[in-house]
Amino acid sequence: MIRTAALVLAPFTIILFTPYIVEANWFVNAVASIQALKQTTESFYNWAFTVSQIDGATRFIISQMLAALGALIVVGLQLWRVKGTKNLVRAFRRRK
Repeated sequence: MIRTAALVLAPFTIILFTPYIVEANWFVNAVASIQALKQTTESFYNWAFTVSQIDGATRFIISQMLAALGALIVVGLQLWRVKGTKNLVRAFRRRK
């Protein structure tokens, strides 16, 4: 049970905080210093700049929703691995 909780919470946490880490000044400076990634970094941050113009509350809601979606995907994969595909389909069917 603890292993499953860790499998669900790890991607949730990573997906939730990745946008904030990517926009941090120390991360931008570290990535910009690598010459091989310079063109890719410039194009990514040009795109990210337009995304960062979104209201802070909206960005927070979007990151929460994406993190929850990632957690649901991990839970579905865990159920599929443990119970198999037939039992996973049965879990989502309506009961009459």
